[in-house]
Amino acid sequence: MQLLAICAFIAFCFFGCFLDNPVEETPEPTEIEYCHWLLKELYFWDMPKNSKSFTDPESLFNAVDDPYTRYVVPVKAPESEESTNTSFSPGEIGIELGAIMGQDYPLIAYRIYPESPAAKANIPRYAVLMELNGVSLKGDLNGSTYQQTLAECDSAILTYATAQDTITVKLSKEKIILPTVFLDTLNEKISWITLKEFRTETLDRTFGTVGELKTILKNLSPKTETLVFDLRNNPGGSLKQCSDAADLFVKEGVLFSVQENVLFSTGIAKKKERIYKSNPDIFGEKLNLFLYTNARTASCAEVFAMALKTGNSKAKSFGTKSFGKGIAQTIWKTPKGGIAYITNMQIFDRFGKSYHKEGILPDFSCDENVLDCIDKVLKAESIQANKINLSTIKLKESKQLFYGEAFEEGVIFP
Repeated sequence: MQLLAICAFIAFCFFGCFLDNPVEETPEPTEIEYCHWLLKELYFWDMPKNSKSFTDPESLFNAVDDPYTRYVVPVKAPESEESTNTSFSPGEIGIELGAIMGQDYPLIAYRIYPESPAAKANIPRYAVLMELNGVSLKGDLNGSTYQQTLAECDSAILTYATAQDTITVKLSKEKIILPTVFLDTLNEKISWITLKEFRTETLDRTFGTVGELKTILKNLSPKTETLVFDLRNNPGGSLKQCSDAADLFVKEGVLFSVQENVLFSTGIAKKKERIYKSNPDIFGEKLNLFLYTNARTASCAEVFAMALKTGNSKAKSFGTKSFGKGIAQTIWKTPKGGIAYITNMQIFDRFGKSYHKEGILPDFSCDENVLDCIDKVLKAESIQANKINLSTIKLKESKQLFYGEAFEEGVIFP
């Protein structure tokens, strides 16, 4: 009887407290309240003076004087997050265009992406593209006809020519994952590595861009003495990826430092400095390194270039001044499923200098075509450049060759 009374008392207290809780729950913040709080705590610079007057996140973020701080609505958030972290690309057949001037059919398959429809169809590199879905590619130097025709269909009937034959294949457009690192061997001593971007998930699903780079480095000829890193048009990507990539070539010391606003569990952010240091070197200063930059070399690609230029005595750069984005963003998911990209970091080289809005100046400025530029640099550094396989870089049978991500808005960029 006494035991029964004790159980009844415990049950009364439990359910009574549960049903009659005197503590009011904290209401969930609205989307605009949450975004305003994030910006107030994390944004690296000053908030707009009238920030509290906005009633929707889009207007609030548009008022911030920084194009990289932005809000993505929930319906577009998954796509945005994937494009930020991975190299997945929808609607692809897996051909990277190139063009040879002076030819009746100038468009070529400069690269065939692995695991793509084009790769499965065994289309060879340098195949001449003649016709796409019944549309002739004759004389279409800038690639606009090819791009427009491909965009308008779900599948592609492509006719191409090799030295031996003319072949027609049918390709379905697919979502594929793109490589971000490519190797072209100029000769047994000089290798050309193209770095397209720095992503956490690429053709190497586990280690991303750095994983691809390490695989290529392991397969270099043992006679390799010089690496050229082509960073042109590289928009950047993951800070960890470019940091780990730079670490492969810096023997010791600081790679770069970051001043950032860090959000603590109290809901308040504080400014902190984070220093990225190199681990025991892998390649260190064993190879001659050249960094090829242009005005579209930006963000994390600039971090990679800057870390090598300041941390490796054998690293030199050539080309033109880089873009000048020495800031970085963190990504926050909002209560309603949106995404907030907020600039909360500024990056400095090992000497504490910022290149934001200034860009990185090359050691050798050159606006000439690739061959003239690399020839000038190698000669200046007294590097033997004879027997270079020129056709893989810019020349084929004495004709000007444009390649890579060369086609943008109908224009060819050398």
